[in-house]
Amino acid sequence: MTQRKGPYSQNSEESLPILGVQIHGDAAIAGQGIVTETLAMSGVPHFSTDGSIHCVVNNQIGFTTPGDYCGRTSHYCSDVMKIIDAPCIHVNADFPEEVLKATRLALDYRNAFNKDILIDLVCYRQWGHNELDDPTFTNPLMYKAIHSRSETIAHKYAKQVLTSDEIESVKQQFWQHLNDEFKVSSEFTPLNTNLKGVWSKMVHPSHENVTLWNTGFPVEQLTNIGVKSVEIPSTFKLHPTLNKSLVADRIKRIQETKQIEWSTAECLAFGSLLLEGNNIRISGQDVDQETGELYIPLNNLSKAQSGHLEIANSILSEEAVLGYEYGMSIDSPKNLIIWEAQFGDFFNGAQIILDTFVSSGELKWLLQSSMVILLPHGYDGAGPEHSSCRIERFLQMCDSSFQSVDSDAVNWCVANPTTPAQYFHLLRRQMVRNYRKPIVIASPKLLLRHPECISHLDDFDNGTHFQAVIDDRTVSNANNVKK
Repeated sequence: MTQRKGPYSQNSEESLPILGVQIHGDAAIAGQGIVTETLAMSGVPHFSTDGSIHCVVNNQIGFTTPGDYCGRTSHYCSDVMKIIDAPCIHVNADFPEEVLKATRLALDYRNAFNKDILIDLVCYRQWGHNELDDPTFTNPLMYKAIHSRSETIAHKYAKQVLTSDEIESVKQQFWQHLNDEFKVSSEFTPLNTNLKGVWSKMVHPSHENVTLWNTGFPVEQLTNIGVKSVEIPSTFKLHPTLNKSLVADRIKRIQETKQIEWSTAECLAFGSLLLEGNNIRISGQDVDQETGELYIPLNNLSKAQSGHLEIANSILSEEAVLGYEYGMSIDSPKNLIIWEAQFGDFFNGAQIILDTFVSSGELKWLLQSSMVILLPHGYDGAGPEHSSCRIERFLQMCDSSFQSVDSDAVNWCVANPTTPAQYFHLLRRQMVRNYRKPIVIASPKLLLRHPECISHLDDFDNGTHFQAVIDDRTVSNANNVKK
């Protein structure tokens, strides 16, 4: 995102300074669709992490269903890796030294080629699926073989490197440690480990009131952003339609009529946030087009600019892509991460991410996120499953109070902006606040180009803000309105 690495960098072949390690269960890697989606996007620009090491803890039984019987169709649980031609190393976990060799081989391969590789750790589960599962009922043949073993792998290996007295001493020390910790566990007070490092300037939102934030920006600077947003190098060949419908129209709106439509409002929000040092990433399906040339005016607003815009075309996936974007949103409070569904209805393909992470991540793990979810909403003739973002579902998942006035501490915001200025203020509010909250926006379709859907440039000026309710401007004297 910062242009130092990745598709926008001058050296796009340079490896990222990270190593992804993914732990799978044998049943999950074969059965969970998000695995296939994630693999499918693992080499896509703006989503690649230069290869991960996958480790499957393959106890050959998954939960209580034997994999080779009815847990999957493929021969190996790792066969899903064939879709990206990733090598798989099958290793017998009975022999720890062999596991070490397999791990070194996997690491060397990944570092050499920046590609995914998998270690299939063939092992067994000593006990049941959980404390209620008696495996002699659910998997009697397998556990007959397991219980016939005279000792566990750990004990067998320990005898090769330690004496009997040393083994007993280690066991006693560990049991003593467990007992000591158990005795003081009732006195333990958990410590908040969030809001450290890059998050240290963030705070926990107020539980007492709803704060009104000044999300406006000086008109003079917005005018400059608007003009610079369509300023391109003389050597760049622009599509002739864009010259007329975008460049000329935007300059006229900014400098003459001051009548701002939806796309310009979004551009002004992006540009102002970038100049304030924030990064912006917007991803989705059909978000940009490949022309052979790349120039992003918003990344060239100022020589002193530290924030950058990244535009990512995703694969035809919702769950894996939204999961990736959520991960980026919790990485830094300086990242405004925006995911736009192709149609608002399509969020249901990512329902697990919404339920488990976006709506509840702060409550469960104290992780703040400024995630913006744009759900194009409205019946424009596209038919069933292409018209409703099911806004009622997001309202039901919101922990907004039904009995009192809300505070800043709701789990997420749900908004339906109807003017360009409202949309502008919502985007800026995500980063102006000294805390982070996800927002779900029922973004319009018809209003994007509707000639009457405009806001005056003064509505964006410093001192303005998002309005929870917009007054009826056709009423000259509100005091004359009677119930």
